[in-house]
Order: sequence, then C-alpha cells, then structure tokens
Amino acid sequence: MGCALCYIPSSTSTANFRNGCGQSVAIATKGPDCVNATSPAIIYNDGRSHLLHPLPRKFPSGMNHTPLDPDILPPLTASHESGNDEALLELFGPPLISSPISKLPPEILSVILLLCLPPWDDDDDGKADTEHDTLHPFHAPWVFTLVSNFWRNVAVSEKRLWCTIILRVQDYTRNCGLERLPKRLKEHLQNSGECPLCIRLHGLTERSILRHPATTAQWRAIMNDLNMSSSQWERIHITRFSFSSFWSLNALENRLPLLQSVCIVAAAPGVRVSMSVYPGSTISCGFANCPNLRRFEFYGTTSATVQFFLPWHLVTLGGGISLVMSRSVRAQHLRLRLSHSTPWNLQPILGPRSLLDYVEILELVGSTQALEYAVFPRLHTLSINCMFPRVASIFAMLFFSSCTLTTLELTTPALTDRDLFMIFILTPALTSLVLDHPQSNTTDRLLNWLTANHSLEFHAGMLSKLERLNIWLGDGIIWSDAVFLSMIESRCHFLPSCFASPSRCGTSHLKVIGIKLRHGRPHSIFDKLAVLQGAGLEVTITYI
Repeated sequence: MGCALCYIPSSTSTANFRNGCGQSVAIATKGPDCVNATSPAIIYNDGRSHLLHPLPRKFPSGMNHTPLDPDILPPLTASHESGNDEALLELFGPPLISSPISKLPPEILSVILLLCLPPWDDDDDGKADTEHDTLHPFHAPWVFTLVSNFWRNVAVSEKRLWCTIILRVQDYTRNCGLERLPKRLKEHLQNSGECPLCIRLHGLTERSILRHPATTAQWRAIMNDLNMSSSQWERIHITRFSFSSFWSLNALENRLPLLQSVCIVAAAPGVRVSMSVYPGSTISCGFANCPNLRRFEFYGTTSATVQFFLPWHLVTLGGGISLVMSRSVRAQHLRLRLSHSTPWNLQPILGPRSLLDYVEILELVGSTQALEYAVFPRLHTLSINCMFPRVASIFAMLFFSSCTLTTLELTTPALTDRDLFMIFILTPALTSLVLDHPQSNTTDRLLNWLTANHSLEFHAGMLSKLERLNIWLGDGIIWSDAVFLSMIESRCHFLPSCFASPSRCGTSHLKVIGIKLRHGRPHSIFDKLAVLQGAGLEVTITYI
C-alpha cells in the first residue's frame, strides 16, 4: 500500500505520481479529495487518509533545528475517515496554518518532500526489480519540480533530496528518453551539492548493448559524467552491469574517499546472464584504496575473479566465483552465499586448508562445503543457514582451526543428536547458541546432554559457559516439556532447587532464553517460564 506525506489546501486539483519505490502518491490541491483545508495528510492509493497534527508556521525563536529534527515533528494521529476533523480539532485545537500551499514555509515543505522519498537499504536484494528511476521526470524527486515554481525552488535548495541516484537501463530502451538523460543527470548531481551519494545501477549488460548498439556511446558518456562525482560516492549497488564496456574500475582508484559500502550483482537471482565482470582482471581494482570502505558484497559467475587488498570489515560473496585471497586482506566479517552446486570453485584457490587468520565472523548461506578448504583460528562467531549442511565440513573446520567459538547459530533441519553432540564437544567456550530448525531430527537425548548435573562430570562439561539460548520449538521437534524445563532449571543458579552451581559443576548462569513458537502450540511450559522470569531469567517468546 503506497503513500506519501502531503499538504492539502482547499482548492486546485490532485496530482498523481510515484515515488522511488513505485508507490502511488497523491497531492490533493482542490475539490472533494481534500480532507481538511489546512491540515497535512497522508493519502493512500486506496483512497484512505491519515490526518496529521498541523505543523507550526514558524519554528520557535532561538531554535536552530534541522528540517528532520524529531523534536519539531508532530505526532501522527489516526483519522481513517474524512469526517473526523471535529475530533482532531478537539484533541489538538485549531490549526496553526491557514495559508494556501503556495505560502507554506519552505522549511516545512522540505520536510514533507524528504519524507516522500524511500529510505536507502543496503540489504534489500529485490529493490532492483521494484524501484523506479530517480532520474525519470515523473518520479521523485524530479516530480516535485513540476508542481509549481515554489516547489521547484524548495526542492532544488534541499540538497538531501538529490543524494540518491537510481538508474534503471530498461526505462530507457531504444533511445526513448535517453537523449535527455545526460542533461538531467548533470542537473541532479549539481542539485546534490557536496552531499554523499548513494548510487544504484541496474541492467546495463552486454545483451542490452547488442540489442541497441546505437546507444552505446550515449551510455558511455553518461557513465563518464557519473564518474566525475566519484569523490561523493558513499554507497554503490550495481546489478547486472557490464564493466568491460562502460566502466574502467582502474580509473576510479584513489578517487573514492567517502565510499563505505559496495554491492555488485553480476547476475540477478533466477536470471541467467552470460557476462564477464571485468574479464582478464579483478573486480576490486577500483576499490583498492578506499580508506572508509567497510562492506563489500559480490554475487558473480564462474567467469569473475575477486581479489582483496584492503582491511574491509564485512565481505559478502555469492555465486560460483573464484576467490583470490591476498595476504594483505583483513576482512573480519566474511559472508558466503553459495549454492550447493557451486562451492567447489573455491577449492583451487583456498585449498588445501588456506589460513584465513583475519576472519572473526563467518556466515554461510546455502552450503558449508567451503569450510573444507580453510582454517579460521580467530573465528568467534559462526552462522550456518543451510538445508543440508555437510556435517563433516563443520567438524573438519572446527578441528583444524582450533578456534575459540563463542557464538553459534544453526538454521538447519538436518542435524541429529549425534551431530550436535560432536559440534558441542568442539565448542566448549560457547556463550550464545541459536538452534533454529522447525523440523529437527533431535530428541530428548540432546537436552539430557545439555542438562547440568554435578554427579555426571561428562554432562557438566557440555557447554558449561552457555549464557544465551535461543530455540525454535517447531512442529517437528519431539522434545518433552518436562525435559526441556529441567535443562533450563539446571542452569539457573538463582533457583533454590538448582543442583548446578559454579563451584560444583562449573557451569555458567543462564541469563537469556528465547523461544520461537508456532501459533496454536500448547502453552504448557509458559507458567513455569513465568516463574523463572520472575526469579531473574530473561525470557523472550516469539510467535510465527
């Protein structure tokens, strides 16, 4: 359901457009669509509206607030019906503004326009298929300049409206609108001033070049203009883009002082794109000297090579890529998203048993086979999200790495009691454990192993330092409630009946228990958990 914040005067007309996310936006300026002649409102694309508390005409004297200071923004009030004006007046008094929209204070209008823009999200992989081009004349922020000269002046003066550039090549096929794009891009960059830029490019592939060869020179000129603003780049997200034809990453070297985040997707999920990303060289050349770069993501094909040179904090890799790990790399957070059919592409580069002594946080999505080719002696956090993990890979990595793992997250239904038992034996220093598997093969034996008992030294040593435990009690788990509660109570030192004390069995005090339940599951354990919570245990229950 799309919406936008707007002001509603008593006359003119209704302007309809779409914001950067493709959401329907309406600015009512005349006629029966008006909800209140003097109040701002949010108008939804299904006809409903929310009235807002009237904004002050001027800021209080002596206050130098920025337009987005939350201290001066009014609260949102629920008013689903257009006939609730009397209730609004009763709650908040008469409106402070009675002027038409053309006399709205510029500082208030700039706040309204900024709230119409969608926020930037580094982690939203599906945005490339839903976002609208910010350089299109009928999409925000350009549409704001078409309402009136007053709106245009306010929009141009608010530099933050122009700090996001989303360019979708499919919106300019067959030279349609392409001849005006270079001029609009230059004006967009000029309006941004010196603000840091967030850039998202999508769809300029070899296939699109061959389909419309006459536009190649124009696209190259557009990319050159974009490169001129590289000193302002803060975040860049590139999807299905041909570097070899339009971009020389070497030319960007030493010209990206503000860059913090890079995401490159050579082939979109579910779409086959036969393309080489910077063939014959490496994808990271242009990002080799970025002092502020902390996040690098790459999802590629087998024809792409990634080489690292910098102490990037977070590196995410996916697809059937070949890794060239430079000895100078210091990526503390490494995230691998690999399908079950592609991880062997890591073998020629990482194997046998490459030493990755800089990685402290490792996330594996889709496959665990990459663990067979490297050791991680400094690893303290391991997250595995995989339907069918290779248990032998996990054992081998933990055995050869000799790391002190303190946090383990397992999102998989395939592990058995024996599998988890062996993993726990190799991770005695765990303080946080997440078992997220709705259809597990585990039984009460696992809970018995985790139950602290001073009379059984072997059991007492199982995860003796555990302080945080999060478990999904899905439909497939066949644990009994009594055994589950007994395991929790055995690790709660504050209970008078607790037979597990640090001096007797060496177990740490369990501080947090998180449980994820399906709606409708019997609540037989809730009463006991409430007692434990009252005694000092932090209990969190989440329904799905």
